[in-house]
Amino acid sequence: MDNTINYSIIIPHKNIPKLLDRCINSIPFRNDIEIIIVDDNSDDVAELYKLESLKRSDVQLHLISKTESKGAGRARNLGLSVAKGKWCIFADADDFFITASLNKMMDVYINSFVDIVYFNVECLFADSLKPSSLADKVYKRYIYAEDATTICRYKLKVPWGKFIKRKLIALNNIEFDETKVANDLIFSLKTGISASSTLVDKTAIYTWLIREGSLSTIHSSDTSLIHFNSHVRYNNILKAESIVLYRKYRNNLFVSTPKLLRKSFSYITIFNMICNNTPKRYIVKDLFSAVMKGIRSLATDKSIL
Repeated sequence: MDNTINYSIIIPHKNIPKLLDRCINSIPFRNDIEIIIVDDNSDDVAELYKLESLKRSDVQLHLISKTESKGAGRARNLGLSVAKGKWCIFADADDFFITASLNKMMDVYINSFVDIVYFNVECLFADSLKPSSLADKVYKRYIYAEDATTICRYKLKVPWGKFIKRKLIALNNIEFDETKVANDLIFSLKTGISASSTLVDKTAIYTWLIREGSLSTIHSSDTSLIHFNSHVRYNNILKAESIVLYRKYRNNLFVSTPKLLRKSFSYITIFNMICNNTPKRYIVKDLFSAVMKGIRSLATDKSIL
């Protein structure tokens, strides 16, 4: 019997067992996968053990002790430390896979020479399961871009919707930040930079749900500064890698202004923070671009994450 693990599916979890159950059940039954669930101190761990999906032979459950708990980033790093698969696939516990598509793509790319395969995703509102246009704005436009194989390396800032060679992650010592939010930003950039070759497949394998109460929709004063500092680091890494990459793919820090206001910073303080981390040649251009983006957002009455 062949016990080769080709795919390690890593899922951090906290306090949403029913949604985790749905996520696990969306994963196809195969002999070459392992499902690694890392629970980050859920309030009622006993609820997890009641899930029928956790009785699958391919599921591992790891519990993080309270002294090690540092959010989804720590959970994902723990998952990586025990993973055995040729490929790593990440999921959030409140999302789910498109089962048939994932199964098919696992067969297609099992022996692919590339380091990362970027896939399409679907985006739904969690309460109604009706389509959301958010993915069109922050994800799909890169998948369908003319230079998608390049731009996805630097602009797809989430870990899901990808097959990533575990060897790539291990050889380059790439880890998730152990922060409350934005733990995946630098991980996604570093894997994109380190990949020798990438491929884009427009097949949708993953369903991203927009859920009130999830970390991606919570904008507190604490998380706003973490987001800002992560984007500053992102720009600095790009700049160190290549001036050309920096010019083309850097983040406009002025877009962070509304979130930083929640930190009770004054406009002057925010302006100085951004200007200190933005080359002078880009300040006017970035400020104008951020203002126009805000106007468009208000006009459509929708916020862009």
